[in-house]
Amino acid sequence: MKCDCIFRTAIITGLVVFIWGMISWMVLPWHSATVKSFKNEQAVQLSLLQNIDTKEPAIYAVPGLENKEAPGPFAFVALSPMGMKMSPVMMVRGLITQILIAFFITWMLMQTSGLGYWGKVKFTTVAGGVITGIAATQDWNWWGFGADYTIVLVFDQIISWLFGGMVLAKITD
Repeated sequence: MKCDCIFRTAIITGLVVFIWGMISWMVLPWHSATVKSFKNEQAVQLSLLQNIDTKEPAIYAVPGLENKEAPGPFAFVALSPMGMKMSPVMMVRGLITQILIAFFITWMLMQTSGLGYWGKVKFTTVAGGVITGIAATQDWNWWGFGADYTIVLVFDQIISWLFGGMVLAKITD
């Protein structure tokens, strides 16, 4: 497969995966069901703002990582002090990320031989699932991300790359 064909395939596949992600996060209820809300959000927001030292997005942990063992709740927080609103920049960044992942999966697939349509779909689905699974299970294990959140995230990405794989396999068939 020529380089320009790999790029074209990655763009189309990345777009399919991105569109599924939009549907999954914006239409289906499973992601929102795994992200909990605080009882008094305004009080938590005020406390967060009073206890940070930057206006830039940052990762915080309470207790801090210097406390290896501490009683009480633990929180790992991705904090955006200026608020967060879905923006065109975020959407473009998300699309580019999916295209880059699709490029690497396409390249890996091109290193194989003898796979038919469903073999290529399976390869792509497994590769996308493994990529997500590695990251998601690390967050689950080390930062306490909920098992329900982690399972939904991995399952969602397996579906994403199943669809992406169907497109990728068709283009490269």
